[in-house]
Amino acid sequence: MNKAAIIYFSGTGNTKYVVNIMKSYFNGINIICDLVDIEKKVIDLSQYDYIVFGGPVFVERYPEILLKYIEKNLSNYKGKCMMFSTQASDVVSSVFQHALKRLKNLNITYCDFISMPNNFYNFMFKKYTDDEEKRAIEAASKKARQMVKEFLEGKESKIEISNFRVQLAEVGYKMTYPYLRKWLMKKLSIDRDKCVECGLCEINCPTNSITISPSLKIKDTCTFCQRCLNICPKNAFLYKGKNIEQYKPNFKQEIK
Repeated sequence: MNKAAIIYFSGTGNTKYVVNIMKSYFNGINIICDLVDIEKKVIDLSQYDYIVFGGPVFVERYPEILLKYIEKNLSNYKGKCMMFSTQASDVVSSVFQHALKRLKNLNITYCDFISMPNNFYNFMFKKYTDDEEKRAIEAASKKARQMVKEFLEGKESKIEISNFRVQLAEVGYKMTYPYLRKWLMKKLSIDRDKCVECGLCEINCPTNSITISPSLKIKDTCTFCQRCLNICPKNAFLYKGKNIEQYKPNFKQEIK
């Protein structure tokens, strides 16, 4: 029986939902599928017939921790690979071009993105309404299955954008990302009357970038994944002095 592995990073749950949908599709056509959370598993990937990998888009790039995991653990993999991203925008970014340049030794035959509910609304952009969220999740589920189907059928899909767009995104990332991070993070604080110092935000940070005691500090390695904000059991984080609205999407309960 054929085997597939889906390698992923998920900050607030969007990508995790998508990979569970993909896994259910693989299993439904009798292909054994393992999920590989890059924060938890290091396994022998040479045993798999198919490799799928992906994660969220932050400023037109995958999180660096995902790219480094792929570079390290798939350096000798010769089978076909599928690459996907999750993002709030329905406009293609240069995330694939940047990744393909880094991962040029892999046989990546299929690339596509899946639009998900916006989870960055506390900082910028608009929060989805309940109806918009429902439609986005349903569309994401359908597209995730379609992508896996096309990949297994041998359809090749590599989203192309102009070299000018790629270069512009590269310049924009280098000029924007460090300053955007500092600008946003300096407005983040903690409501000490709510915080119980449980440490969940620190323990669950994928890049060990946050400490809250004796004061809130966030390192430059922060990826904007927002897990610390959304995992807080007391919702104690503040942005511009106001409580954030935690991201709690209504994903289908039957997905495991």
